[in-house]
Amino acid sequence: YEMFQHDAKEASSILNLTLTQRNGIPMCGIPYHAAPSYISRLLTAGRKVAICEQVSPPTKGKGITRREIVEIITPGTVVDEKFLDQRSNNYIVSLGRTETTVSASYIDTSTGEFVITAFPWEDRAGKLKELLYRIIPREMIIQESLLEEDRIISAIISEKENLLVNRFPDWSYEQEESRKKLEVQFQVASLKGFGILDNDPALFSCGVLLDYIQETAKMMLPHIRSVTRITENSFLLLDESTQKNLELIRNLQDGSRKYSLLDIIDNTKTALGARKLKQWILQPLVDIEAIHSRQERVEQLYRNQLLLSSVREKLSSVLDLERLSARVALDKAHAKDLLGIKTSLWSVLDLGEMLGESGFPDPFWKKKTDVRQEVTNLGSLIDSSISEDPSILLSE
Repeated sequence: YEMFQHDAKEASSILNLTLTQRNGIPMCGIPYHAAPSYISRLLTAGRKVAICEQVSPPTKGKGITRREIVEIITPGTVVDEKFLDQRSNNYIVSLGRTETTVSASYIDTSTGEFVITAFPWEDRAGKLKELLYRIIPREMIIQESLLEEDRIISAIISEKENLLVNRFPDWSYEQEESRKKLEVQFQVASLKGFGILDNDPALFSCGVLLDYIQETAKMMLPHIRSVTRITENSFLLLDESTQKNLELIRNLQDGSRKYSLLDIIDNTKTALGARKLKQWILQPLVDIEAIHSRQERVEQLYRNQLLLSSVREKLSSVLDLERLSARVALDKAHAKDLLGIKTSLWSVLDLGEMLGESGFPDPFWKKKTDVRQEVTNLGSLIDSSISEDPSILLSE
């Protein structure tokens, strides 16, 4: 792969590449087989990467070979596991302003998690800091006038290192259009089933976010099937200074995870569990019944160490089903991904059986009687369709 002009100058600095010239034009290149490691470094530095490749056979003496952009990779929309931290979510956030509120929505494309919220304009400084510190987005979409005209918000955003910021014109933000896009996305006639009213200001920022991700992925997003509306009563809101000073997920000394509360207590066996634990720490429960329910489940496992040991052993064979499912939905999965889904699903069924026999509250399939059969059927279909040691190339 080769880069030219300004791209070449910037990439050579970030990637420590030799900058050369061809016909007076600056250029640098990377080996095709080593592209993932270089792309990862560019994403970490908060850059977008457009991949341009030949889409027609070489033509001898008949003009230029046709090339097209075949993929756009951005820090907040990437789904390839090579570019992701398994134990953390990868969020892209959208911000817009209505008359009296700031609307915020964020999505983890790699898992399908979709959240919307809104907070009063006068509280924007504290609320925005809390949000950005909690979700640590890698990319942001923001209403242009909001960034240009409000010094408070622009100052908060400028402090965030390696955050890719995309400015969108004000006409991209429209509440009614956003509502319609969500109804199409979830194939529903109304969003009331998600606890969202038609005039909810939190909707203002999410339409442009869905459009951006679909444009980048060059397809619809079938794995994003629900949306969560967060309010001040959803969980205990911890402001930025509280999160920092309690060293919940990062220490004060160097900002790394080492010696934080998360680092000390994270003995999770799966990537799913690691991300969930991180969310639990940053979003403490406020509902007393939910708190008691969680405590009781923890106590059951603590009192039955044999069961705990069996559960941990079974969890060791559960891969990252959220991200595997997202790759399937976005046509980026290969045969080994499908085998990973199969073994994980069968392990989850065994796990549910084990917990059910031990007197745990309802295993997941009891809430919906056909779930167990669907999971069994899917596992059997993959098992009978994919060889035990398949190639990762779809052409083989």
